[in-house]
Amino acid sequence: MAVLSAAELPEDAKAIDEEPGVVVDGRLWAVNGALRIPDGMFGVHATPTPDERIQEWGISSRRDLIWVPGTKPRTPGNGFSALLPHYIECFWDRYHPALQLTNPGGWREQLQRIGTGYGEAARDTGWTHRVEFWNEPYLNWASRPGVNYDPKFYQRDGVQEGDRVYIRGQKEPTEYLIWRQGHFLLQYPSGNPLDINGYVRGGNFMRDPFSASLMRGAVFNEPFEFQGHRKIARPMLVPYDPTQFERESAGNRWWSGQQNRVWYQEMLLAFGEALKAANPDVQLAAGWGFHFNQGGWAAWRELYRPVLEAAIHIVDAVHEHHYGGDTRMVAANYEVVWNWAKSNYGKSLEFWNTEAGGQLDPQRPDVVAARPQGSRLDRARGGATYTMRDILYLLKWSPDKATARAAHEAHINGGDEFAFRLLRNLRGSLLSTQTLTREVWPVASLTDDGDLVLAVFNDHLEEQEIPVTVISPDGYIFGDQAIWRQIDVREDGEGLMIVEEPQIDVPVGGTEWAQHITVPSKSAKVLTLSLQPKEARMAGVRQLESLQFPALEKLATVNPERPYKTVITIPPEVLANAESAHLRLAMISYSGEGGEISINGQVQPLKLGNWLHRQEIDLRHLLPATELEIRSQEGSFGIWTASIVVERTINLGEGD
Repeated sequence: MAVLSAAELPEDAKAIDEEPGVVVDGRLWAVNGALRIPDGMFGVHATPTPDERIQEWGISSRRDLIWVPGTKPRTPGNGFSALLPHYIECFWDRYHPALQLTNPGGWREQLQRIGTGYGEAARDTGWTHRVEFWNEPYLNWASRPGVNYDPKFYQRDGVQEGDRVYIRGQKEPTEYLIWRQGHFLLQYPSGNPLDINGYVRGGNFMRDPFSASLMRGAVFNEPFEFQGHRKIARPMLVPYDPTQFERESAGNRWWSGQQNRVWYQEMLLAFGEALKAANPDVQLAAGWGFHFNQGGWAAWRELYRPVLEAAIHIVDAVHEHHYGGDTRMVAANYEVVWNWAKSNYGKSLEFWNTEAGGQLDPQRPDVVAARPQGSRLDRARGGATYTMRDILYLLKWSPDKATARAAHEAHINGGDEFAFRLLRNLRGSLLSTQTLTREVWPVASLTDDGDLVLAVFNDHLEEQEIPVTVISPDGYIFGDQAIWRQIDVREDGEGLMIVEEPQIDVPVGGTEWAQHITVPSKSAKVLTLSLQPKEARMAGVRQLESLQFPALEKLATVNPERPYKTVITIPPEVLANAESAHLRLAMISYSGEGGEISINGQVQPLKLGNWLHRQEIDLRHLLPATELEIRSQEGSFGIWTASIVVERTINLGEGD
């Protein structure tokens, strides 16, 4: 493995310095050790996946809820299609109460038995098994209706308002709960208090046990019907968690507090430690199923971080859900948590989105809906735009971090399908791309079939003409097939279609191709270019190696009185072999004016950026202990996290 100096790089790989377009520079790309486009980013949830749909859409992952987990793992052809290279099993659903309540005397042994049995059974399957621990415990444990607060799980004889709460049969009180006057659903018609469907139905009417009224016109003490089932909610003493219901912002009372955090953490450790002892190769994700930055990062401080601190030794990934909103925020969220784990524990976490959905209308890009709405065409176009934008931003910035994304009910809106179809060839080895334009996002790959695939997303508010230069990967020359594809509206105006534009000016047998493409606002074009192996292959293949070194400090507000100061540690041997470096920030609310960066005392202006931001820095200014300071001369902005990325080009010789 030889290291190439900057002087040895071909001039065409640096063409981006001359024209602000897109360059695929011919090098493979290794990002913190990640080498490939993650198959999991093209996944679905709650979506039928017959083999025909998997093949036509290009679906490569699926996530399923396992309501009653057991010790038998699912395998290709047994539980999901053998065509899928990636699969996630989610153990337990959001309406299932914590096991400390349903099995107070044996919950720990139950989880250990399942973890051990599953791990042992997964040893010799030849498959990478992925387990997501619990679906959205942030929500229905705490509200709609708040299943963990069902009084039936607790000792109720002789209790008075304000008393500590005991789980039935237990000698020690719960850590945070007290009895308070509220209301809850009475016994379900089945006579089974664990009838999860009963909780689901009740959640359509009850906000939480301490809200002043019910929803949908229902009234306390009066029966109401839903889906053919008769229900009633009566006033009674109910377990109350002050850490949930007494948050500073009343708008945050709907998600889990510290008692639910304790129960989740205990269960995760019991299950995860048994699972990893039996089979450390099973990948385990912990999480709460909503934004890390919910409530001004209260969700991170109260729920995510304490759980990860306790379970970092067994957790491989963090899971979350996002619906609607600016999807660039998701990448910034991932950045904060990845930097935290790396700087504190030396661990590179993955991030699994296991439900996503939204609608972004290219004609009204400031309006993002969480669910399909409007005309059939509005739903289709909005869904396709939201999904494309989400996937391509994550792949451009974080292909090492964002390793799974599941489009929720992707078969319904008429748009997710076409985002999948457009990106179906974007697989294989990562290729290095360059662009100087903040609103243009290129992602490129070398497929296992020997094609070069380039996706270019235009995040501008207007259509853009974009110069594109493609340099063939080392060891390849251009073949005779090249097609640009994009999404368009069908002639009947009722839906979408994929439009293909075959290219006739491909320099067959060549290694460089320059052209201009026009990309509509908030949309993408995808190039599939056939390649042929060179007759005399090179002794080695060039690869751009990007290594990220994060700061310890997180979540700062910068203003003239309060700079952001930190020290970033970079190994001396990495600096000795480096060719270039850049600063990588997750930041918000920066206008592009008044900010400056100091790298070991060397000052430069902070350029305009938002969410994830890259800014080149002089490699000569870096030290093994690099002092970074970010200041504001006017106004304030947020620095969620910072890191320095150091890069070099290496020559992968044969056999490396």
